Amino acid sequence: MATEVYRWVDEQGNVHFSDEPQDGAEKIEVGPIMTVPLPTVALPPSNTNKPHRAEKKYTVQIVSPDDNSAFHSGNGSVNVVVNLSPALQNRHQLSAMIDGQNVYTGKSTSFSVDSLNRGTHNLTVQIIDMGGNVVQSGPGVSFTVHRPIVRN
Repeated sequence: MATEVYRWVDEQGNVHFSDEPQDGAEKIEVGPIMTVPLPTVALPPSNTNKPHRAEKKYTVQIVSPDDNSAFHSGNGSVNVVVNLSPALQNRHQLSAMIDGQNVYTGKSTSFSVDSLNRGTHNLTVQIIDMGGNVVQSGPGVSFTVHRPIVRN
């Protein structure tokens, strides 16, 4: 089934095409749609002699802050300590997220996050590869930061 196509030029010189006729539009004859078959690609033979290198399984545990803890922090900083087993491989690093925002990416299992607002926050830690893909994640923790109120 052929579709009718109409072409016209507006006052600014812009060319328009439509399947609905317009005042001053010319009908364009559209030929059949050309298709080209895709070539078939032969997959390389699977090499069953070469063992597949599986990713190491890690145990990821947030040691500090404690889950459901509450503490005072004048500047809104929190010290994060993560227990990993086994140690990180060279191609992996930690990624820490507080309330869904990345706050740390690196190799250290102990770091500080500054200037958190008062209130309850959720912390999660993942192990990622150099491409940013998640290799392993551990359970998250929730904590509440109390900060002094500054009044005029």
